[in-house]
Amino acid sequence: MKALLEGATQNAFAQILLNGQDGVWGKEDVRDLESLILEKCSNDDARRFLRVLRAAALRWSAETRTRVELPRIPLPPYPYHNPFREGVKIRLQQYEESKELLVRWLNGLQNRVGTNGDPDSAHLLNALLLSAVVHGGLLDQTLLVAVLRAIPEKESRTLIVDGRLHIELLLGWKGIADSELRRWQPDPLSAMLWTKIPANAAESLLELPSVAGKEALRRSEKEVLRAFSKQFHMALQAAELRYCKGLKDILRASYMVAHTQIPPIVVRYASREIISHSLTRAALERSTNCKGISPNRLGNTGDDAKEPAGNAGEKISKSRARLREYPDWLGSTIDALESKSPEASLAQIGSGSVDRLIRTFADFAHWLLSVTGRSGSGYDVQTALEIVSVVGQYLGPFLEGTDPAGLDDETITDLYFQAMEKARMFACERHLASRSTPAASKTEHRFTRKESGGPTRSVLSSNSVCLSAMCSSTAGIFFTTSFLRRPRFRNHNGYW
Repeated sequence: MKALLEGATQNAFAQILLNGQDGVWGKEDVRDLESLILEKCSNDDARRFLRVLRAAALRWSAETRTRVELPRIPLPPYPYHNPFREGVKIRLQQYEESKELLVRWLNGLQNRVGTNGDPDSAHLLNALLLSAVVHGGLLDQTLLVAVLRAIPEKESRTLIVDGRLHIELLLGWKGIADSELRRWQPDPLSAMLWTKIPANAAESLLELPSVAGKEALRRSEKEVLRAFSKQFHMALQAAELRYCKGLKDILRASYMVAHTQIPPIVVRYASREIISHSLTRAALERSTNCKGISPNRLGNTGDDAKEPAGNAGEKISKSRARLREYPDWLGSTIDALESKSPEASLAQIGSGSVDRLIRTFADFAHWLLSVTGRSGSGYDVQTALEIVSVVGQYLGPFLEGTDPAGLDDETITDLYFQAMEKARMFACERHLASRSTPAASKTEHRFTRKESGGPTRSVLSSNSVCLSAMCSSTAGIFFTTSFLRRPRFRNHNGYW
């Protein structure tokens, strides 16, 4: 890559990163270098080189406080698989048979209730998940496991949004628990079954048999799926079906039929070929009439369950008030960001305050308004305010009496661990610690690395600088890099 950049003697982008020349590159320089790399390199090498160049450009922007154009990264073509390539007739038969089976199971449950008998939890559980696949749009086994794991916490996972029932599902990836939040809006039948199922219905599937004197251990995702598949397979055998022999048959049939009913992009999301986080609880409360429900109202999802407008307004006020939960010493920086001229106010604090920590956070806020973000655009004032508030609230107390720019990677990583633990303990909703705080802390780390010094002549002249540009020292804490390696995941910011 170095030889390729050295050959681009007339390209400002290449020469600034390689030799530390003065000036700023433009969009045309970036596009010309992209074309040169794509012409001279293989597809895989081009993607690797452009990733390094994009990270190096971000580092240069952080050091110089200059907003610049970032190189794009070409994505390989999506390997589309035709859902109708084989077995269309048998899939349609399996789908129709699974719907008929669901009707039989529901009639059996109704007869049990009609004779004053309690419906079997296993039968109710099978009906719920079959309905979730056939009618509710859950077309992947991991989504069914997430539903099973949500049942013991159904009271806290169930929301009413504008009169419709929503269920929060937490999904893992590559051994990382709860790495994706999906808020499932079930169809009316699945919603009714969800409200009727007892909280202990999935205990035998989620926990290993307990040993005397020891607590029961939770099963892994694969173990839960294996246990439920066995239970579901026995129920299918008892029903003496002709076409459906297992859970995978029903999932494949529903996947194919879904392509005839809804857009393919939605089917790919429903089958978890695409990952996309739902709104956090706090964001949902700010934008909708959202509320949790108590156990005695779990079956009431009609208009009478809607929240009065006054309560919704109070929730919005409380949500906004969370940003005001910061240490006293951060007040001047927050006030400066909320002023009419935030950059001038922050510069005044940075040059006039005696307290080193106040100056550092004012400089951090000023830096946020000056540099290019990882998405390719800058940070607006509201985003900068949220980042500074979160970092100041959770990380700031650990930095009091310390010069952040003088901390080494090992020390700052340890502080991040402590701040994350504090955020996890005191966050008012469970996803704040796992989503808002890492993003803010990673942004703060870009600033800290820039302030700690390092080579300024050539961003690409040192392997350590390239590594620092590509990932922060907190890679062990934040799983963003591993998360982006998921097949078919698409982050459109900065990509073609």
